Amino acid sequence: MKRKGKLVANIIGVTLCGTIIMAVILTVIGVVSINNAYLDTFTEELRAAAIQLRDESNHEYDGDWTIDDDGILRKGGEDIHDEYQGQFDDIYSQTGISYTVFAGDTRYITTMKDSSGKRMEGSKAGDKVIQTVLNGGQEYLASNFDIGGVKWYAYYCPLKNDDGTVMGMVFAGREAAAITNKIRTITLLMVGVALLFVLII
Repeated sequence: MKRKGKLVANIIGVTLCGTIIMAVILTVIGVVSINNAYLDTFTEELRAAAIQLRDESNHEYDGDWTIDDDGILRKGGEDIHDEYQGQFDDIYSQTGISYTVFAGDTRYITTMKDSSGKRMEGSKAGDKVIQTVLNGGQEYLASNFDIGGVKWYAYYCPLKNDDGTVMGMVFAGREAAAITNKIRTITLLMVGVALLFVLII
């Protein structure tokens, strides 16, 4: 009986170890897969927001983007700052996505604010963004990117005039903390489920 009891104990021990190893492997795979899928979906959300902003900004008024002698950004000769600012603020309040229109490398219209609560108009884009979007005419995803001392996930699209020249950029972004907090919640949930499963076994 003693030998039989020891055999049963060994079988249970091996089974439990196998269950724990399997739970760990499945949890790691699940966390990585879910996080990647979440980031992909999030990137598509920012890209869609940036493209929509670019298209609507381009088509609301006919004519080219220009900066006049007083440093005012105009579309088709119209001073669009206050109108666009109101629209951006309204969308931001509903979606939590921040928006910016750049002329060249400079923020002219933005929902973004610095630590003092002042809008970040007049601040500059980073070198990588300038090289890729302004000089290269390509879209660009900035991941965990520092802007004004805060980490951001941001999508940039070139803003072009009718002749195809890149005169600026549009930006759609969220603070990285919102992303990392969501991923942390998903990870803790997956780990909790795995631990519960192991305890039940």
